[in-house]
Amino acid sequence: MQDDDDRTLLHPGGGSEKPDPDATVIYKSAQPKTTGQTATQPDGEYLPNGYRLQEFEVLERLGQGGFSIVYKARDHSLHRDVALKEYMPSSMTRRLNNCSVEVKADRHRDTFSAGLRSFIEEAKTLASFNHPALVQVFRYFEANGTAYMAMQLALGVTLEKAVNDLPGPPDEPWLRELLDPLTAALQVVHARGIAHRDIAPDNIVILDGSRRPLLLDFGAARQVIGDDTANPTAMLKPSYAPIEQYPETGLQQGAHTDVYALSAVVHRLLIGRAPPNSQSRSMRDSYEPLARRLSGKYSEQLLKAVDHGLAVHPDKRTPTIDAFRQEIGLDVGSSAWGRVVKDEKDTPRQKKPI
Repeated sequence: MQDDDDRTLLHPGGGSEKPDPDATVIYKSAQPKTTGQTATQPDGEYLPNGYRLQEFEVLERLGQGGFSIVYKARDHSLHRDVALKEYMPSSMTRRLNNCSVEVKADRHRDTFSAGLRSFIEEAKTLASFNHPALVQVFRYFEANGTAYMAMQLALGVTLEKAVNDLPGPPDEPWLRELLDPLTAALQVVHARGIAHRDIAPDNIVILDGSRRPLLLDFGAARQVIGDDTANPTAMLKPSYAPIEQYPETGLQQGAHTDVYALSAVVHRLLIGRAPPNSQSRSMRDSYEPLARRLSGKYSEQLLKAVDHGLAVHPDKRTPTIDAFRQEIGLDVGSSAWGRVVKDEKDTPRQKKPI
């Protein structure tokens, strides 16, 4: 039976590492359904069940992170369930009794606005993509003093949980089946001049019934808010963030940033943990190459490609996702996961620097 990705639900993932505070960790809530445009839940932190936002009716809260809240909602216009993501950085905002969002202090206003603009730009960008391994955004809008995006609701588990449920480390065919669509999706993203900047096992979902991966949660708003805070490194996932994502380095981010993060994900799948922190590696590199550590267990081609993708300095790292695919052996043109862009017949647009 064909998957119905628009009517599904993300289940929570588990893992050996501490969960990312802003990952879209989706879970079932047991809140009673309420009705009324301005009804509030007891703690007032999120929209109540039954609340209406234009054509969307909130059915339940699915997950909450440091920058956003995700709800299951009913689209009464198109008669389908969606994931409705609300921009709400919890450290600087509060919910009022009328369900609008207010900045807690004037000093946060500019940072909140910058993150809001980034959230909207991310929604616009994702809405223009139509790749099977990228989460679909159907539409976005502003309301309640903040912004929302209506997204595909996907049934599956995080990659972190999927690999924990395996009896042992995944074999190479399993890895290649995972990397083929993910790298093809990143080709689409990078061709638009955008980097994901938040690739990690809890931002990849394995869809039920197909084993197809779905890449979630671009780090746009997180990065913008992090750049404007006193502790921007707190916004990073140290195990998966390359050295250039630490602002004090002054190094440019780009496609190579995603290559590092994806390589770190593969390292975690093979070894059971992510590689050492890139900051500590820049001072004293304790990284043990997979080509030596796992020699004979996986192909030399795969292991060397991952090692190259994990080079600390960008100048020594695999420069593009195209090159990464070629080094692994996922040659361009040999994959069923082609570049698919929902655009004016793939008319090239002006690229922004990544």
